[in-house]
Amino acid sequence: LTSVHMASIVEGQEFLTPVSKNNIPRIVSELKDEILRGFDTIGKKDVQVISKKDVLESKFPLDVTIGSDEDRRMEAPLFICQCLVWRLICDRFMSRIEQYLATKNGGSSSSKKPTLKDAKAILSFCPVTVDSFFPLSDIIVLKVKKSFQQMVEDAEALQARASQTLGDCTNLLQTNCFLRKDDICRSLQLLKNIQVDFVRHENSTIGALLNIDTKVGLSRKVTSVEWLVKCFSYPALFTENTAVISSLDS
Repeated sequence: LTSVHMASIVEGQEFLTPVSKNNIPRIVSELKDEILRGFDTIGKKDVQVISKKDVLESKFPLDVTIGSDEDRRMEAPLFICQCLVWRLICDRFMSRIEQYLATKNGGSSSSKKPTLKDAKAILSFCPVTVDSFFPLSDIIVLKVKKSFQQMVEDAEALQARASQTLGDCTNLLQTNCFLRKDDICRSLQLLKNIQVDFVRHENSTIGALLNIDTKVGLSRKVTSVEWLVKCFSYPALFTENTAVISSLDS
């Protein structure tokens, strides 16, 4: 099974996704190329490479064959091929996350930071849907898809909550802060709660996907709002009454 499927991948790689090559997200193309380069270690006796020309001149072109009656009759080799590659892409991406976390915690290896955008792009290319037709595809993909999707949803939810709270706080600071000091204090507590969540996920796969700029923004905003809350103890700082200020100076 592996030999037959991988042979069709090496030369027909641009057919592994349902869109044109120019529309494939960079992370998907990048990880796929890494995987394909790894196939170079497979012995020629184990894999008979199928050329692109043979694929293009085939009686059943891939974009027609995948999911067709012919593909079903052959036990869906092309569809399973897509599933295998997507599973390998997920595994490679998770390895990148592990490498990033190891580097972040003092490891010797270096790795580019994974992003939530990359993870969402990979998830969008999962070939298995509720309409998938071959049981083996479920075995290959569904469990991985479920955990990968949960990771993406959790990271996205925390990222969105942080961005929303930061935005709400910024808007609140444009108002009369002293008159809305109770709202300011509540906003500060929300910021601190999210900051705690960021720290809690710092060494997890979810944390690896969070935006570093958002984390820095939370820290700076908490510091500045804490300073503002302390200033509420000095009402004169928020008055335009010069008589009050003069009395304080005397």
